[in-house]
Amino acid sequence: VAAGKKCAVLMRKRSSMALFVEKLQAQGIDVEVVGLGGLLELPEIVDLVCALKVVQRADSGSELIRLLTGARWRIGIKDIDRLFVMARKLSGPRQEGIFQEVITIVEALDLVLNPKLELLKEFSDESLRRLQEAATLFQNLRSATALPLTDFVRLCAEELWLDIELRANPKLANPLAQLQSFYEIVSGFGSGSASALLGQFLNWLEYATKKERFEIPRVTPGAGIVQVLTVHAAKGLEWDFVAIPNLVEDDFPSKPRSTSGWLSGAELPYPLRGDAASLPVFKFENATIQTDIKAAADQFKADNKEHQLREEYRLIYVAITRTREALLLTGSFWKPANVGSRKPSRFMTELADGTFQFPELVSPENPLDLAPREKTWPLEPIGEIHAKVVADSASLVDQATAKLPRINAEDLNTSSIHQEIDLLLKEQDDRLERLSKVDLPVRIPASKFKEFIADLPAQAAKYLRPVPTEPYRATKMGTAFHSWVEDFIVSEVDDAPDEISQLTDIFKNSRFHGLSPVDVEIEINLTRGKNTFVCKLDAVFQVGDRFEIVDWKTGAAPKDKQTEQQMILQLALYRFAYSELKQIPIEQIDVCFYFVGDNIEIRPESVPGPEQLSRMWEGLFV
Repeated sequence: VAAGKKCAVLMRKRSSMALFVEKLQAQGIDVEVVGLGGLLELPEIVDLVCALKVVQRADSGSELIRLLTGARWRIGIKDIDRLFVMARKLSGPRQEGIFQEVITIVEALDLVLNPKLELLKEFSDESLRRLQEAATLFQNLRSATALPLTDFVRLCAEELWLDIELRANPKLANPLAQLQSFYEIVSGFGSGSASALLGQFLNWLEYATKKERFEIPRVTPGAGIVQVLTVHAAKGLEWDFVAIPNLVEDDFPSKPRSTSGWLSGAELPYPLRGDAASLPVFKFENATIQTDIKAAADQFKADNKEHQLREEYRLIYVAITRTREALLLTGSFWKPANVGSRKPSRFMTELADGTFQFPELVSPENPLDLAPREKTWPLEPIGEIHAKVVADSASLVDQATAKLPRINAEDLNTSSIHQEIDLLLKEQDDRLERLSKVDLPVRIPASKFKEFIADLPAQAAKYLRPVPTEPYRATKMGTAFHSWVEDFIVSEVDDAPDEISQLTDIFKNSRFHGLSPVDVEIEINLTRGKNTFVCKLDAVFQVGDRFEIVDWKTGAAPKDKQTEQQMILQLALYRFAYSELKQIPIEQIDVCFYFVGDNIEIRPESVPGPEQLSRMWEGLFV
């Protein structure tokens, strides 16, 4: 990884991802989880989705309990029980033939803000304070659902202090990477308000967890990062080094699902499916008596089991052919709380060299369960060892503060302008020192490249404590126009919203109307050193042996040359990335901004080349 090689850990099951991500990050390794299903297994994303459900659905009791008992509020089990009791007592009386009015624990939490409620006396002052803080937070979030969905999800994460909690972990090389990946998925879902889309988005997440097709990534492997993803998501990708863990029976190959197939449960009959030709057939047509039907069903189940195993063989083939240099196959006899030892996967034994000897099982007892696993609950959120370090540090601060000389009014009156200047200069030095320690993101949008070049300290400051940008109409118009133009130039679908009709009319009279692009809305990851620049090209046209990259802009054209030159850096990265991806000489690629609202094209005479771009970026850190 340190050498900039491309590495991946390929998992058969998403449920094990969080453990491997945690252990890799504990070693200071930068990790990227690829695929929605894998992200949904990570603790920070689980907490965020729980909060979204609590905001949207009154029946999200389990999700609320996870948050209340977590690091933010640390509500004890007795107080959770008291909250349940309060909800039950406040529910309407059960009457025969009439539906009971039931108050859920989510609704009960809102009621702790009512100071006149007698049932609140059951809580201690501290637990009530924490519950009221949680209730206020969720009420404030519900009042913010007019925000666009992406902004609302970011707000939820910040209000839960997830970003702060992640940044506080010194072992994370890129603490906000997984949150940023989730934000990208949210932004791709829709640009409407949270009040209109949140319910649909949560339903989509629940559906996505069951469907492997949501695992297919839209990114290429990055250098210097360990990507963790499912084997399904790895199709079509390659890495220098690949590790495949959990190669044990019933994990990879996975334990067979129900072999009854569509004969039991709500499942579409195989003959009606589009892939029917590759599925087992229930041959009952010639059956005349019940025993014939049973024999046909038994044969169908046997065929189904064999079909599932063939699918597992296809997956292991995909997994082991993803590497260019080296492949690591691993497994373990034991996992926590496992009663019996696990057997090495048949795939591992078949792939192993004939001279390879598997280690013997040392003990018939699970070594992970020999030590008593007792914890005081709620758990210390920063860890018991770290908590002691923090407490000792706080004590030293208190002792040092007590030794400081007292400042009286006379001292304050003699303060001079020089002292104020010294304080301001020291404050600036402290700020610059803090900024120098900020871990900048590994993945940087090409559109932000110019901002890093123009003012690195200002960009670094944004990562000390990210502040959500205020949504404005131009952003929505830009998103709507890009969506329309993609449909229009590819399939000539002209279904433009009213708010962008003026832009679409201008576009239809431009030279681009009628041209056929060779690429539309293509994303390219350009990796240099430790950073990956994300280049999202709007359209690429070809005339003869020359190519033209065009970036649609719905805002105003730049008014001065300096701004124009800064913007050209984005096009320079696009040209560099496209040249590498398509193996086209960079001299054959032209670039252009088209400012639709002003009907202005900007075609730069001079575009920085790869070496110049590299020098500009590397010069920031000298």
